[in-house]
Amino acid sequence: MKPTEIYTVYLVDDDKMTLYSLKNMIHTQFGESVSVHSFETGSSFLEQMEREVPDVVVLDYYLEVEPTSESQNGLDLLKKIKAKSPDTFVIMLSAQKREEVVFQAMVQGAFDFILKNERTFTNIITDITQCFKNISWIRTKRNVMWL
Repeated sequence: MKPTEIYTVYLVDDDKMTLYSLKNMIHTQFGESVSVHSFETGSSFLEQMEREVPDVVVLDYYLEVEPTSESQNGLDLLKKIKAKSPDTFVIMLSAQKREEVVFQAMVQGAFDFILKNERTFTNIITDITQCFKNISWIRTKRNVMWL
């Protein structure tokens, strides 16, 4: 699916290789009509989100603790994302499947929770495609309301 609209995707993961792979895969799948930004820390992500609110965030649950900031995991960031922008779609990632974490993520508004494994990238592309469809529908409905 090559979207005709411009979408913004933020990737938040402390693993540089995961960020690199995800960014390349998203550009390959969706082309230049998707703007992808990657962040290795929660604080750098939050700083950027103050300037620009993304359409989709792919967010790792486990992030390394930053020495100069409060400890934040993916659920902490999810709360902040949803407080600032309830319409932003958040796809959570984790290498470990802890049911209470999955449950909390979904209750707090995550679009999906994906376990990091050999199907991770396929699942992320599927989810992002669905998010783009939902965003397009929402944008269309908002435009119709203003006519």
